[in-house]
Amino acid sequence: MNWKKATRGNSVEEFVFEKTGKSIAQIIHMVPEYRIYRLNEVKNALFEAKLRNMLVTLVSDFDDDGIQSTLIMTYIFAAMGLKYQLIIPKRFSEGYGLSMKIIERVPNGGLLVTIDNGIKAIEPIAEAKRKGMKVIIMDHHEAGAKLPAADIIVDPKAVGEADYTEYCGAGIAYKLAEEIFGKDHPIMKKLSCFAAIGTIGDSVEISEDNRKIVIDGLENMKYGKGSEGLKMLLEAQKFSEGSTATDVAFNIVPVLNACGRLKDDGAKMGVVALIDGGREKREKVNELLELNDLRKKLVEEAVSRLDLYAMAVSKDRSIFVVDNQIPLGIVGIVAGKISEYTGKPAFVLAKDETTGFYKGSARSKSNDYSLAGLMEAHAELFVGFGGHLKAAGLTMKEKNIMVFKNAIEKELPDVIFDDAIPYDIEILEADFPMVAAQILSLEPFGEGNPAPVIRLQMTVDNYSIIGKNKDTLKFTGFGYEAIMFHAKEHISMLPKHVSVIDLIGKVGVNVFRGNITTQINITDFVVLR
Repeated sequence: MNWKKATRGNSVEEFVFEKTGKSIAQIIHMVPEYRIYRLNEVKNALFEAKLRNMLVTLVSDFDDDGIQSTLIMTYIFAAMGLKYQLIIPKRFSEGYGLSMKIIERVPNGGLLVTIDNGIKAIEPIAEAKRKGMKVIIMDHHEAGAKLPAADIIVDPKAVGEADYTEYCGAGIAYKLAEEIFGKDHPIMKKLSCFAAIGTIGDSVEISEDNRKIVIDGLENMKYGKGSEGLKMLLEAQKFSEGSTATDVAFNIVPVLNACGRLKDDGAKMGVVALIDGGREKREKVNELLELNDLRKKLVEEAVSRLDLYAMAVSKDRSIFVVDNQIPLGIVGIVAGKISEYTGKPAFVLAKDETTGFYKGSARSKSNDYSLAGLMEAHAELFVGFGGHLKAAGLTMKEKNIMVFKNAIEKELPDVIFDDAIPYDIEILEADFPMVAAQILSLEPFGEGNPAPVIRLQMTVDNYSIIGKNKDTLKFTGFGYEAIMFHAKEHISMLPKHVSVIDLIGKVGVNVFRGNITTQINITDFVVLR
């Protein structure tokens, strides 16, 4: 048993305050009105485009947030009766965001709208203005040294004209729909599903208005208010009444990211599969699921070639992996797994054979520095970059990779590797019902609102080995269950009779034949007797 207590307090209240600076009541409380102020100008510009019969061109992104943003904007445009076209940049041949290549594809005049990108597209937007376009940027990424010369910029992080700044692209698109149609319009239930998936998938804070967006979206998904394709995807991934934001993060978001990661024009597949209408919807959803299976295989193969332990115990403050065998579409996932294990910022790059540059992704677990900020401080070393505090994308020449690593090694804090499994709250079994109820009241969990890991000694009534592969272990206690997935190693050492186990894990729920029961999802356990 190699566990450690990771937080100072020993109650849910203390945990919440330590992680968020708020009380349980403050987390749960919903401030009723949040506005992004320049969205009214966007609304007016769209109505003007309608009156003038202008072509509206939407440029989005190829990740899950981009797909959800595109879906919301498509429904907005269709409901308004606009003449429009959608452009989702091709991941490998065009790259992220609004580029000069894309501007060349857009006719002179008209209205150009970006969603989930655009805040750093200085030259492409200048070119769009030279072509006589009106330009609207709707983004949530941090800006560079200067802002582009767009007619309207909506980006709470760059401009700050909002009551709340943590929205993703889909969240901003949803707030635009709210501005246009009002909160009670029937279309908003459908759009809230997309907004929730985008918010969960983009790892923005699940707090305040984002919390409301996710709660509303989950509720509408459970009641079948999403699109035809989304309902099929949810059904295929066994989304149910008891499903949570965590279930969406692990079972829905990766499927939608996979299409954009593995195919040049794959994000369009996600939009086509989820939107209402069209033939062979089931087949299109199945294509997404098959791509996700391939993504899992490719990630497993890439990670298996890495010595994560050696990376973790090295004196390096950052991890750089340059591996041309790693498909460009999964470098972000691999970087995330490296950072998760080592605790260090991880940069994974592979050569783009079409340009000769090295493209990659960066991931970090720390709030002590910003990945985007590190790159901004050394902007001269990059062909392009952009991102957030803990996630970023980058393009650079091979000769500059180690130059950048050497530069940031001096700027990053030391990370001491510790492979002990952390837990937050140690509780008595008798207190479990009350503590579990407190924890579940804090759903949905995610960035900015983490779920606590509990430790308790569980009195075991019986246990069973279940699952298709007989690798899932279920303990039944008095009034609740504890379950561990992928438990083959633990199963092999399990005695015939078990009466008490010491466990760490997270509180969740289980839905079976319409019955919802409290469940502990076990991270690790030892048999006491």
